[in-house]
Amino acid sequence: MWAWDVSRTVDYLLTREDVDKTRIEVWGFGPAGGQVAYLAALADPRIARAYGQRTLRSYVDAFDRTDLPRFALPHRMLEVGDLPAMRKAVRAE
Repeated sequence: MWAWDVSRTVDYLLTREDVDKTRIEVWGFGPAGGQVAYLAALADPRIARAYGQRTLRSYVDAFDRTDLPRFALPHRMLEVGDLPAMRKAVRAE
């Protein structure tokens, strides 16, 4: 949903004459914000760059850190999954 919102914002930016259409960038803050910025950039080729500040580097990071709130784990992971099994799967090479 949030990545869709970012793409709708890009739609608006492209209607403005004062926007350089080749330099649209997104920035996300926090565990969810960074993921949204990255996903929006992956899904929308009009976004030139994405930045995440204080975001998760990987799902391994999400499982290893104890200071993250529950919502920082990937969507519905706590409700539908077996965390020990998922931790093992994420670490599998």
